[in-house]
Amino acid sequence: MKSITRLSYNVGHLYLSQPWRHVPIKKLNKVFFERNDVPWIKSVIEKFKPDIIFFQELTSREDAEFLAKELGYTQSSFLKGSHFKDQDLGTGIIYNNSSVKIQTGTATLSIHSLVFDDFVFTNLHLNPFSKNKRAEQIDELISYVKKFGDKKHVVGGDFNLSHWRNR
Repeated sequence: MKSITRLSYNVGHLYLSQPWRHVPIKKLNKVFFERNDVPWIKSVIEKFKPDIIFFQELTSREDAEFLAKELGYTQSSFLKGSHFKDQDLGTGIIYNNSSVKIQTGTATLSIHSLVFDDFVFTNLHLNPFSKNKRAEQIDELISYVKKFGDKKHVVGGDFNLSHWRNR
């Protein structure tokens, strides 16, 4: 089997150190990512040429479809995040293989996977506000991975670890 290249990209514009720059999703009915970022995203895609792209902080299926079309991919999937209900955020996966299967799981964590041959590629977005909730979500992820037996599991996404180590 040829190697599979995967890229994970958080498209959200949430400035924690500059709260006045947050994109108020509900109030302005605005998408969380700015579509004028596409040229920058394209430059990253052209450099790495990934087979699969994980996106975090999309707001709709239309976001995933738009990115797939603009970036030259034929397939897309969107899963609304269960723990970001008040912010209407989710994850997206874009890819070119129509014979893969999308698998999801939700409880405290929305798990969004692409199942391909002996591989499971999982995109997730861990809770940014609570270390305890992230720990619960990681336990849920471990249980999810175990359900796939001998398949090789690749996990990517936004783990929200760097800015929130002590919370």
